[in-house]
Amino acid sequence: MIHIQTHYPDHESIVIRVDGVIDAEGLEVLKEVCQRHLDGRRRVALDLDGLVQANREGVAFLREVVKRARILNSPDFILL
Repeated sequence: MIHIQTHYPDHESIVIRVDGVIDAEGLEVLKEVCQRHLDGRRRVALDLDGLVQANREGVAFLREVVKRARILNSPDFILL
């Protein structure tokens, strides 16, 4: 199960905190949230501090997102 929270530290930024597992179901939710914010004008950061597991597709998605967003607190098992 994935849990996603958004935090706006200022008017120009958003932090998307990801907790739990990125599996097939969670990946679709994460993609939707990220796309909505990446299409906006704010700087986007993904905080992966609470991430405990990600499937192959989830890792591939994070490798693509890193081109457009900042990754914070990436766990050791995620090689970006």
